[in-house]
Amino acid sequence: MGLSGKAGRWSIVLDNTPQPRNDLKSNVKPYVTRIDNPRYIVIGAGIGGLSAAVHLAAAGRRVLILEQAKTVGGKMGEMHVGGYRWDTGPSVITMRHVLDDLFAIAGRDMAHYLNLHPVEPLTRYFYPDGTVLDISRDVARTLAQIQKIEARDVEGYLQFLAYAARLYRVVSPVFIYDQPPRLGSLLKGSPLDTLRIDGVRSMRQAILYARRICANC
Repeated sequence: MGLSGKAGRWSIVLDNTPQPRNDLKSNVKPYVTRIDNPRYIVIGAGIGGLSAAVHLAAAGRRVLILEQAKTVGGKMGEMHVGGYRWDTGPSVITMRHVLDDLFAIAGRDMAHYLNLHPVEPLTRYFYPDGTVLDISRDVARTLAQIQKIEARDVEGYLQFLAYAARLYRVVSPVFIYDQPPRLGSLLKGSPLDTLRIDGVRSMRQAILYARRICANC
C-alpha cells in the first residue's frame, strides 16, 4: 500500500503484494509512490471507499484511492480543540463481524490493528424531566430500567425489538450483504416478507404507530 499526501490531498495505491505475517504493524508504513495506470479508482477514503479498495486489491486489482481531506477515514475521524480530542464517529460498532471479514479478506488479523472494547451501557439518555435511561447490551438489564420508568413500555420495547429483528432478517440478505439493491432484488424473498419490510413508513412513523398500539394495551 502506498500513501502520498500534500496540502490536504491524499493518493493511496493498493496492491495485493503479500506481507509477512509476523509483526504486521511494522510492515504497514506510508511511502511516496508513483501512480502508474491504476486499473480502478475509488473516490473518497472513508470507510466505504477503503473497504471497496481492500476488496478489489485482495482480488488482485491495482487500485487508486483519491481523498481531498487532510486525513483518511471519512466520518471515522477526530477533532482537536483546546487540548481536548473528540471522536467524530462511530460511537459504537454493532457489526464487528463485518470488520473481521474485511481484514480476513486482506489476509490480516484485525486484532493486530484495532482494540475493540465492550461498552456498558451502550447509550445513556437524559430527558428534560430528569429521567435517565440506560440502554444495555443485556436486554434484561434494559427491561429493568424501562420497568422503573413505565411498566407498560416494557411490552412496547419487546415489540419494537421483534419488529427490528424482523426487518433485519428480511432486509439484510438483500440490502446489506448483497450487491446494490434493485427492484428485482425484492424477488429474492417471499412475497409475504416483502410486505413485512414496512418500506412506506419512516422509522419515526413506525415508532409512533407502535406507541399508539401499546397505549391501548
